[in-house]
Amino acid sequence: MKKYSLLIAAVVMAGGMAVTAPKTSLAQSMNQDHVATVNQQDNALPQDMGSNFHILDNHNYENKAYKYYYAPDNGVKHHLATIGGNRKVKFSSYLFLPNNIKDRKYDWGDVQSITSTPNGRYMYVLCNRNQSHHDNDYDGWIVRYDMGKLRQMGIAGRNVAKLRRISYLYFNHKINHFNKQQRKVISAVKVGPHFTTGHGQSLSYNPKNHQLWLIRIGKIAQTRAAMVEIGTSSLKPIKQIDFQFNNNYPISDFMTFDKNGNAYTFTRSMNSFIKIYQGRITNDGVHFHLIQQGLKHWPGQNLQGMAYNQRTNRIYIVADGGIMSMPVNKLGHLKNADVYDSKISGHREFEGLTFDKQGHGYLLVHLIPEIMKSDRIL
Repeated sequence: MKKYSLLIAAVVMAGGMAVTAPKTSLAQSMNQDHVATVNQQDNALPQDMGSNFHILDNHNYENKAYKYYYAPDNGVKHHLATIGGNRKVKFSSYLFLPNNIKDRKYDWGDVQSITSTPNGRYMYVLCNRNQSHHDNDYDGWIVRYDMGKLRQMGIAGRNVAKLRRISYLYFNHKINHFNKQQRKVISAVKVGPHFTTGHGQSLSYNPKNHQLWLIRIGKIAQTRAAMVEIGTSSLKPIKQIDFQFNNNYPISDFMTFDKNGNAYTFTRSMNSFIKIYQGRITNDGVHFHLIQQGLKHWPGQNLQGMAYNQRTNRIYIVADGGIMSMPVNKLGHLKNADVYDSKISGHREFEGLTFDKQGHGYLLVHLIPEIMKSDRIL
């Protein structure tokens, strides 16, 4: 995402003391969270393009004229709709996230990625503080939202501004005593400790083994990175794998998992086509291979994230103003009809996407932060 001047919050943390990340290189910052670390010796990607690699000249629905401005924070629901592409969708406000909290330790507004459990109970949102001169060592944190509670209380999807209002009062210490209903709302929000997140756009839940992972890397793709496992309850790092993707090819800050536990990431090459990688994260390392088919066109200039939909068995590439998807079982031999594109109106940053078991999408947007729900299966 872009860097904006935002107000920062202080809250009671789950599982640790706040630590401000020093301004170091990625190699120096990888171990500063003091977690069990595997130093992988072999490249995660043994080789890149083979002789069979080819590029699909998919339809170009890129949203090129995308401009940014803040949405009004007046409690009124927002809507986004397709203005092009081959897949119609409309997104509407589902939950306004906490924002405009005035302490200097936490930045609720600087959201970077979203993921969720397959049953839809929990959604995890990663935020970072924009406190570093080096994107690699961004200091960030994760918030877990109990969507089951928020739906039951009529907040998620209905009274969408209530959580933001109560969070503002609670975390800014505007009232000394909260009633039972207000305390119940706050109990649906669990805040993790600070740790070194990197840019933070790759937070992803593996539905096969119920693990939460993050690629610790900066905004710019690099050959070296760390794969960090996050505790689903503690919301802090519990393990990391330091690895080199490839001597010549970088890994980027995007990742998702399918229902079988396969990991996916992608890069935009020097020739501007998209390359997709499939792999596994094991106890001893990170292992990827290149899908031997690239995509000539992408959904937008500013690529933001990756997601998987268990209902459709498709992976999704998210950019500001655009979402592209393709079926997992056809990767490597995609045809134009297999690639879905939604060119979307609006002027918000699209920070991430996740799905419920019915196949509806939940789009994390910035300027100001909220979760928006799709009106149909993407």
